[in-house]
Amino acid sequence: MSSNLPDINLNSFEDVDKAIASFKRLVSKKGLNDETVKVQFFEKFGTFFLLCKYYESGFLSKIPMFRVRPANKIDNPKDIKQFGAPPIDEKCGLGRANLNGRNVFYGSSNALGALIETKEVYKGNQFYVGRWVFNEKKYGTAEIAVTSYIDTKKKTRGLWKDILLPSDEEQLAYFEKYYGKEKSLILLYLVKELGKLFMIKSERYYPLTGFLADQVIYSPNNPMLPNFLLYPSVINSSFLNLALHPNFIQDYYILEKIVKVEVIGELKNNSLKVLPTEFGLVEDEELHFLSREINLDERFFIIDKLNCACGQSIEFDNPEELPLTNSKNNSQKNLKEVVEVFLAKHITVPDYNDVLNNLFEKDGLPVGIKQQMSLYLEDWTVKMPDDIHKALAAECQIVQPFKYTKL
Repeated sequence: MSSNLPDINLNSFEDVDKAIASFKRLVSKKGLNDETVKVQFFEKFGTFFLLCKYYESGFLSKIPMFRVRPANKIDNPKDIKQFGAPPIDEKCGLGRANLNGRNVFYGSSNALGALIETKEVYKGNQFYVGRWVFNEKKYGTAEIAVTSYIDTKKKTRGLWKDILLPSDEEQLAYFEKYYGKEKSLILLYLVKELGKLFMIKSERYYPLTGFLADQVIYSPNNPMLPNFLLYPSVINSSFLNLALHPNFIQDYYILEKIVKVEVIGELKNNSLKVLPTEFGLVEDEELHFLSREINLDERFFIIDKLNCACGQSIEFDNPEELPLTNSKNNSQKNLKEVVEVFLAKHITVPDYNDVLNNLFEKDGLPVGIKQQMSLYLEDWTVKMPDDIHKALAAECQIVQPFKYTKL
């Protein structure tokens, strides 16, 4: 954490509340600009508290980062630059974590978290979801700073939270070194209250949060130190958002893969079903897209259990060696043959639905879909030593491999 902390004039929680309330009232000021926010901030708080932790760069190679672009905003999907960090000199407006004209790279700790930040998660909408990985070999072993505007007692998801966020105890111990126990409690309260500004949905507060973020990302006190800013999503506070300097992304992050998806379900319990339509892999700094389909010729199944309506489970070692009898015509087939007929008849349309985060669990591309299914084997019976069992149900795993084709 930073070691240069000057004196402050806030001596109680009430002082902090008054200063925060006065700072928030700035959003009602006509003609509010970046310089006014800056002057008012230092007038009310005395200094900027850049509370951060320093890490060896190796930790970044363990955790991916995600960024989403609406498909209707991508002119040329093969142009990798359209998915990366905006050029530092490109014009931009005010954002939750950037000032006017100061570009940052916005990402998320989670693919779904990145998607919901678009505020356009409706059925039929299409997006490109990118997975970014850190180039540790190129960056080397220099330290990386992480600043968070997160309430560590609130439930958040993902490895970013588990690895990076300092506990209240760590923060208090740090402040106590310089200000003593009583003052450290006030400072921790101040940092948390400033962090709450990032949880306000209204864009009116962007001048305030943009200023706070700019002090971190463009780090006027230490411009050479790369600093990650973590803050909670206002759409769903269980996800963490990230904002970084564009040059850091361009220099040290790699777009590992990208998936074009269409939303086909509703967002429920932090889960969303999507239809992946294209898969992009990066080779020699170029994006190559592939389509996919189920390879029905290579579809196979595994029969886990055969159950009878009486409650008994029929034991077998090999489904090809368990004979079944058709109660209507007295014909015989083995269990595997009967299941094959039912699959061909009833499972002609594969389930393409993917839960969004499953697409990014592993490197590379998904190899197929595995479905659990219970098949009712109508009119078929099995003779066992104790009885003839009917009303049979086969518990199966249906494995449907994907076939990828270059576009």
